[in-house]
Amino acid sequence: MYINEVFDKMHKWSWSETKPDRWHAKFPTATGETIEVSFYREDNFVGDVWDIIFTRDDSESITGQGDALAIFATVRDIVMDFDRKVKSEFYKFGAKEPTRIRLYDRMLPILAKELGMKHERHENEFILARE
Repeated sequence: MYINEVFDKMHKWSWSETKPDRWHAKFPTATGETIEVSFYREDNFVGDVWDIIFTRDDSESITGQGDALAIFATVRDIVMDFDRKVKSEFYKFGAKEPTRIRLYDRMLPILAKELGMKHERHENEFILARE
């Protein structure tokens, strides 16, 4: 499978809120759960920083419900759309579960390249920074 094919299958999503300090996008999964991708602006001395939080039915835990590639492709599309509209200097997000950390370790370089950003990992925190 080519990397581009990984992102071919996505869920239909929409912005549910767009305010100066927070944006929210939502989409239903194939099994009926709701995924929400939230962006929160941080007041930070280093520049424009946005925290990204991913929830599935209001939980940040991995559910093992499947559909991971389509979910990641949809989240990627949401982040790309947000970046086109906001163009932040930094994005950051965290992971607790080892499986999610491994997923982010594999997928973050791809997303960073598409956004024209560099990426870093500090423990369980992942950072995208404008080059």
